[in-house]
Amino acid sequence: MVSFLAPETEFDRPSGISADCHLDLRFHDISEERSNRVAPTREHMQAFVDFVRAWDKSGSILIHCAHGQSRSTAAAFIVLAMLNPGHELEAALMLRDKAKHARPNPLMVRLADEVLGAGGRLTSGLEQMGEPTMAAFIQPFAVPMRF
Repeated sequence: MVSFLAPETEFDRPSGISADCHLDLRFHDISEERSNRVAPTREHMQAFVDFVRAWDKSGSILIHCAHGQSRSTAAAFIVLAMLNPGHELEAALMLRDKAKHARPNPLMVRLADEVLGAGGRLTSGLEQMGEPTMAAFIQPFAVPMRF
């Protein structure tokens, strides 16, 4: 389980999830530095990439943020790209198909692109993903790990 929440947000890990199976990253949903806000950093994305690499892939990974639009969808895209290297555009298009509301955080994607040494492929996939549609209610979604 991965939590992407603002530093001031209270959150208790569900009792069925052990601490070693939970990564709790704290930053605001912003894509550039702002006063009184914590932006995602390369260190955050390195920790996330390391956590995903350590995951045994025997089951699902639950990723959440506060609203399910930006941080968690960026993370879902990053996981898809990690599990399907060389298919970043397909990963972006699959995410758009499964989560029409998705607005992946561009700073998270750019930083993960750098951490992964993807040469801009994640950023390019994000740019080609297409615009989100507005949703009155955001529904959880699932994507296959490999395609």
